[in-house]
Amino acid sequence: MLSRRVPSVLFSICALLGCSPAPPTNPSPAVRQAIDEAVAELPGKISKELDAATQRLNANAVGFVIDGVRDDAHRRELSQKIQSLKDSDTGDSSFTSDGAYHQRDTYFRVSPIRDIEDAANRIDFGRVLSVDPKERTILVDAAAERSERPADGWPGSKAFEQYILQQVRNAATPYQGLVDKFGRDKVVVIWAPEESMEEPGLHPSPDKHPMVTELRKFAPETLASSSDFGPRHYYFVMITVAPVSDLADVVKKFEGISTLVIDEERRSIIVADLADLKPIGAKTSEQPVKSP
Repeated sequence: MLSRRVPSVLFSICALLGCSPAPPTNPSPAVRQAIDEAVAELPGKISKELDAATQRLNANAVGFVIDGVRDDAHRRELSQKIQSLKDSDTGDSSFTSDGAYHQRDTYFRVSPIRDIEDAANRIDFGRVLSVDPKERTILVDAAAERSERPADGWPGSKAFEQYILQQVRNAATPYQGLVDKFGRDKVVVIWAPEESMEEPGLHPSPDKHPMVTELRKFAPETLASSSDFGPRHYYFVMITVAPVSDLADVVKKFEGISTLVIDEERRSIIVADLADLKPIGAKTSEQPVKSP
């Protein structure tokens, strides 16, 4: 992008000064001063042009989460197909691929795509499960046959959130050692956002998580681990609480927390704001998600 813009800016300088692209051999002091001033302003002008181009690309970006990825070869094939959906009438474009919710899905972000509905209609490599025009994200099942757009439109953000929640449920698995020791009916697993106890950007030991400290007061065998989740690399802790006979005893520790999903059958508690777990679309900041 930079290499295409620098010559255009230099040409503009010459046009303003009334000079040819090749500077005169002996410029007058006034011309020399004008050239020096124009050159001094050049980095700022280039920076503004690059910023404007970046803003245009971000405004027209679409994030794709594709489930049902078979292997690396399939992922490369999907990458090419996603890139073919971008608008072809513009010079600048961007494409990134990073992060996933589980082993069989992948994330792509491509720009520019001005018409997200049209892009969804052109997807022929799976079934579109959700189109969110506000967040500019599309969810696709690449293991399913393509289907036509429903008469009342594609499912929206709620369908996307349900997909994310299901992946969190799947990820919320207890530490097997405690299951073997006490039995599954005496174990509760908690999926919770990481709370940094140190400097911003650092990930402390999960043993320092305040929930772990609190839960060990009545369930001393409690264990914890940490990892990242999803395209935005949201850090969380997995806490296996044991031994616990009554799930309600653990739920009481979370009174006042609204972003709570309790699964009695799986004996799991999920503490998460699904908005923080969504992939990066055009409306979402590129900055890393901060731990609550």
